Amino acid sequence: HDCMTKAEDFQAETVSRGEELKALAEAKKAIQESTSGADSITYAQVSLLQEDSALRSGADLANFEAVRLVRDLARRQHSAALNQLAQRMASAIRAGSASGEDPFVKVKVL
Repeated sequence: HDCMTKAEDFQAETVSRGEELKALAEAKKAIQESTSGADSITYAQVSLLQEDSALRSGADLANFEAVRLVRDLARRQHSAALNQLAQRMASAIRAGSASGEDPFVKVKVL
């Protein structure tokens, strides 16, 4: 029983990881589509203190919390791709905040 339970748990975790990776890929694609051409623009590094002082709403806080989570995951996984994703997310949030649009509309409907 114990061996079978562990095998079932492993299978469920594998499926869950696959779904998580698929969702991340879809989120990354949506962000890349909304920030197309942004890679040709050089953004100055913004310190966390500057980001925090620019936050004006609960939505901004929630969006930057998402960026923080992706950055933390990038550090833990030593992933340049996740780090780049976090940078693009932050850029999209800043651009969306400036224009008053929600940069995560496409991701929220997934």
